[in-house]
Amino acid sequence: MPQPQMLQAHQFTAIYARYDAIGQHTLGLRNLMIDMGWEVTTFAQQSYQDTDITVLNYQTHAEHPDPDIAIYHLSTTSAVSDYLLELKTPLVLNYHNITPGMFFAGWDTNLANDLERARHILRSLAHTATAGIADSEYNAAELMEHGIGKIHIVPPLYATPIANTPSSPNNTTTLDSTPKLLFVGRLAPNKCIEALLGCCAMLKTKWPEVSLTLIGNPMIPRYTKALENYTQELAITANVRFLGTVSTQIRNTEYAAANVYVSASKHEGFCVPLLEAMQMGLPIVAHAAAAVPETVQDAGVLLKTNDALCLASAVQRVCVDTGLRAELIAKGHARAKQFNSTQTQQRMIQALHKIAAQVA
Repeated sequence: MPQPQMLQAHQFTAIYARYDAIGQHTLGLRNLMIDMGWEVTTFAQQSYQDTDITVLNYQTHAEHPDPDIAIYHLSTTSAVSDYLLELKTPLVLNYHNITPGMFFAGWDTNLANDLERARHILRSLAHTATAGIADSEYNAAELMEHGIGKIHIVPPLYATPIANTPSSPNNTTTLDSTPKLLFVGRLAPNKCIEALLGCCAMLKTKWPEVSLTLIGNPMIPRYTKALENYTQELAITANVRFLGTVSTQIRNTEYAAANVYVSASKHEGFCVPLLEAMQMGLPIVAHAAAAVPETVQDAGVLLKTNDALCLASAVQRVCVDTGLRAELIAKGHARAKQFNSTQTQQRMIQALHKIAAQVA
């Protein structure tokens, strides 16, 4: 068996997309392992890539020599899971959480069933896995529940660091402009985007020019259409922007232009946009569900409910209470520094060396 610094690693993911959080983590982990002296090849079922790296279709994997270790970035249903169940190579599950299918029932039955199947396969993969990597205690607990004993908790890596864009005038302790709300993430039922729309409508009674910008993949047409219809019903069409998937540059521009980050999500395994918001000096108002409290800690206004009225009340407080706003910005910056790339990379290097020793 080669020494740890000379290991051959194959990464697998269902979908490689350059600008999403898992794509960034996959690329960041690849670069880190190469810097460690490892040989790395990345495979995916689907790939939406630019020219950053070569990503091979997983169906060609059998044509390659067996690696020393396989790392699977597990977050959704994929034929990759079935393939890896048959692979004899030591397997490491890098678990990014699988959203429960119940959130999608009524919107996309096939997807709901697929996600439940993915969670079932997770249990099977856990029984064969040599070790696990989780980006939060919340995700680690799920891996432990399924029987993985060796779990390393490491926050997500960034191949492209969040831009150190100076906070815009909106992201200061005083707020002289109308609230500009931002949400980043898939437009999926578990994100409860309708609550954000309701929040925007309530804020409009005080600030007619309030805005809500939604950045993320509109993954379920029926749900997206329902959101658009609800926007019309609430008479906030002119106040809401659906931007879809955007580049890192545009995303960072929107972070700088906003003055409150809002989330009504009921299920998050880590939630990278919360980290991005804190780094950009953007106060957070969020539903305290799943891993959100772990990620944010005391650096945001966390609510026990995602009721639109409660969200609007909290946003209003952040906008008018300069003391609270200053406190949130300062605590957000401090919390974001705990996830800086150097510390996260060192934690991942330590985890990889332990895993390498385990499979040697």
